[in-house]
Formats: sequence, C-alpha cells, structure tokens
Amino acid sequence: MDSNLEKVGALWQNTSADGKPYFNLDLNGQKFVVFSNGFKSEEKQPDFLVYERVKEKKTKKAKK
Repeated sequence: MDSNLEKVGALWQNTSADGKPYFNLDLNGQKFVVFSNGFKSEEKQPDFLVYERVKEKKTKKAKK
C-alpha cells in the first residue's frame, strides 16, 4: 500500500428491499449511506449521492 495513504473509513455494499444496491459508509465514526443517483440526466452530474445518518433526537414526554 502507498505510504502516503491513511485509512479513514470503510464501505459496505448492501441491497435494498427492491433489489437496488447501496452502501453504508463509516468515516472516522461518522455514518453515511450512499445511493446511486437515480436523478442523473447529464454526464457532469454525480454518479452517487451521499447522505449523513443523523441520530434522531429523543423527545421527552410531558409529565401528567
């Protein structure tokens, strides 16, 4: 491996329920999901779109 490269993450390929491939990406503990760009209409547009997985905020229930 090239000595000027440092591992910063990992990528796992998965298949969605409708049979389309997607990837789970972990970059230094940050989680992302990567999908093929189904809206691509021109060559200059990206092939894949990356979305950050954000933790849902827990809401406190009001006391009765």
